[in-house]
Amino acid sequence: MAADGDKTGRGPSASDRALWRRAMEDARKLDRPDSRTEDPRAPATPRVRAAPAQPVEPPRARAPDPAPAVGAGLDRRTALRFRRGQMVIDGRLDLHGFTQRDAYGAVASFIADHAARGSRCLLIITGIGRRGGDGGAGGVLRREVPRWLQDRALAREVLATAQAQVRDGGAGALYVLLRRKRGPTS
Repeated sequence: MAADGDKTGRGPSASDRALWRRAMEDARKLDRPDSRTEDPRAPATPRVRAAPAQPVEPPRARAPDPAPAVGAGLDRRTALRFRRGQMVIDGRLDLHGFTQRDAYGAVASFIADHAARGSRCLLIITGIGRRGGDGGAGGVLRREVPRWLQDRALAREVLATAQAQVRDGGAGALYVLLRRKRGPTS
């Protein structure tokens, strides 16, 4: 073992190092969002995983800060199960790496798709954002997504929202409870 590895016998062998170099030769270092500097010569790499058919603008008017979770028409037992994260999550959307505009489109599409499917409980992961130079305030998406969910366009599908339990993302994620679809009325 020591003959092929380092002198102490505790490091990787030469063949392991060669295999690692071969596996990593086309890998690129990912930039951290807070240390990113744009190089005009570098090709742009898209980070968006899902985009709406048309660009959708986030609402510009500031809505009031979102209420904790309970919406009209939500019984106490369901509200408790919802806030505790005890409902089955029918869909997850991870917004890490999204711009604000792309995130709004992705959230709107995600809500519309799941509402059409008859889904009930969703999880939207916003991340907690940077904690650096802005005095510890959270990220833009963490602040804006709850407001978007109260916007008229999305609120007709959303019954309630709540901060996720730690196991599902804690402060960097939201549970979204969709309204039940009622059958046609006569």
